Amino acid sequence: MIYPNGDRQAGQLELEPSKSPHGEVFGTPPGLEKATSFPQPPQHFSVLACDLRVGYQPLLLNASVEMWFPGRSLVRAEAAVVGHGLEQDPESTFPEVSLQITGGHRIFGATPVKETSGPRSLPPQGTVEYKATIDVDANRSYQRDDVELRCRYWLSAHNLDYYRFGVRTAPVFEIRDASRPTALGWIADHVLPLRELVTLGTLEQQTVSWLELDHEDDGTKFGSVQVFSREIAQSPYAPTIDRDKDGRSLFVFSALPYSPLELVERWEKLRAAHPNFIEPLIRGVTEPTDSRSGFLLTVQALEGLHTETYGEGSQYSAKHKEERDSILKDVKQLGLSKKRRAFLHRWLDMNGRYSLRDRLKELRDDVADDVLSIVNLDLIPGDVPLYRNQISHGAGNVPATTLRPVGRALAALGVAHVLRLLDLPRDRMSHLFTR
Repeated sequence: MIYPNGDRQAGQLELEPSKSPHGEVFGTPPGLEKATSFPQPPQHFSVLACDLRVGYQPLLLNASVEMWFPGRSLVRAEAAVVGHGLEQDPESTFPEVSLQITGGHRIFGATPVKETSGPRSLPPQGTVEYKATIDVDANRSYQRDDVELRCRYWLSAHNLDYYRFGVRTAPVFEIRDASRPTALGWIADHVLPLRELVTLGTLEQQTVSWLELDHEDDGTKFGSVQVFSREIAQSPYAPTIDRDKDGRSLFVFSALPYSPLELVERWEKLRAAHPNFIEPLIRGVTEPTDSRSGFLLTVQALEGLHTETYGEGSQYSAKHKEERDSILKDVKQLGLSKKRRAFLHRWLDMNGRYSLRDRLKELRDDVADDVLSIVNLDLIPGDVPLYRNQISHGAGNVPATTLRPVGRALAALGVAHVLRLLDLPRDRMSHLFTR
């Protein structure tokens, strides 16, 4: 490992799928030669360079080195960029990125293999022909300002193998940004929002399979560098036929009312504007949780949406408290006993908040036409407030057979509101929700 002051120390570096880069350094970090107590507080570096025995030169980004005892330190990093000829500059920028996201093909909007043909059985003699027709138009390109998004199927074919013939395609996102973000900038501004969008479109957890950055040598020649981080699974894939999932998505890029790049921007703004709605909703509808956990997450999400949209109550808290105090004063003058007044004081809401029933009813009515055909709206609000109180306070056991249809209705309600806020059609919801 190479410190910014030029010091070199031996060590080992672990680059693993879905884990942050980490390892050990066999030496004392610069400036700690006289340390007498251990462990020492970690030293932070925006970038640390390494030389691997296999010849690669990783750059560790947002790295920390923590000395545990003399001659041994732990190193951790947010991400590692692995390649050749990389500059040890935290502001190094890259013009283009290529990546795979599991499930990404489901929102591309087209499939590449248009037709295949071949005999059902081989004749006793002669020759036969196997043929595949590839639709090049399945590759789409979208432009918005200085950013270009290409949804492409990378093609591999065994057409020169005398013993096997086959064609396989792999969906890949390619993004070019004229502003040339840094490696961490690419991940934060483009890669993770795109993964979240695929997760939303498929209502399933998706991962970044792999990520490569293009860089320039001498301003002309392009090369690729591999990125390792906790967000990258390092598992390239090519989709196969899945009749249960093919075609099931809330939207496809080729049929959006506006550019997919604009959708990414809208999604980021929506997440920032409604964090208490989006985060629990996505967890509730995509994570493999039990019926109670999913139910509580979707209820929390809808409460968050209503609060962030309409506030805590129909009037200001100060005005509510003023009216509340006035009513308690009136009942005292009317001769209500102290014990009865104490009951009112205990159970009259101090802040005038909307009830959960009122919140759910209003949110239901806003998108009722969009979800009426796919869920039973009589379940909302129904007994949802009762179930929520029983589960969250441990006061009762609601069976999964009761919660599942309610949870499905709440999830459909939340997803319909996401599509509404993104100005997307809701006509594909039936692909993922059924009664």
